[in-house]
Amino acid sequence: DRVSLRGEVRSLTAEGATARVDELIAAAQSVARSRGLTVDVDLEHKYEAWHLGEDHAGLALAKEAGRLLG
Repeated sequence: DRVSLRGEVRSLTAEGATARVDELIAAAQSVARSRGLTVDVDLEHKYEAWHLGEDHAGLALAKEAGRLLG
């Protein structure tokens, strides 16, 4: 028998995303081991972590658009 899970992890930093993924895998492996099962993990990296600083022009533009829209 087989169980498939699909999920997504995002973070403002690459390190944060990696840490969350590691935690999720460790938890799945721990539960599986306790029941005599195994876990196969297939990761697909789709996005890079990024963050706009408070002084970024794009953020200022978005804030102004939101203000104008009410």
